[in-house]
Amino acid sequence: MNINIICIGKTTDAFVKEGISLYLSRIKHFCGINIIELPEVKNSSTNNKEFLLKKEEELLLKILYQHTHVVLLDEKGLLFNSTEFSRYVEKKQNSGCKTLTLVIGGAYGFSENIHNLYKEKIALSQMTFTHQMVRLFLTEQLYRAFTIIKNIPYHN
Repeated sequence: MNINIICIGKTTDAFVKEGISLYLSRIKHFCGINIIELPEVKNSSTNNKEFLLKKEEELLLKILYQHTHVVLLDEKGLLFNSTEFSRYVEKKQNSGCKTLTLVIGGAYGFSENIHNLYKEKIALSQMTFTHQMVRLFLTEQLYRAFTIIKNIPYHN
């Protein structure tokens, strides 16, 4: 199985980039993984939430049509503990999913249209995190999931 992480905007904080890079290098021992960063829509005083969501929707739809198994990271999605998440990933692998595409939205999440098009949603937490931190947490949890699946000591 391959994993794509699609997100709006670039990771700019050096410590976050370093952590993501570390986990990506570890995950590559288990599967192919790729982060696709879409350009951030610039927020200004003339742009409202609906405008930003629509512009991000346009960016996402240009790339998501190429992906068959899309999962939105959304605060209202399914909550897993780490072991449950590893079972979720393993189930995707065993079901023949060739590419799992995980999508991190912009500052306001996803448009209603994106929500309606892609029904599968997972949440990392009930807390709110920066989008850069979500990338780090997601890559760490993916690595943890693979170590649980393979019985490699990492998860306590």
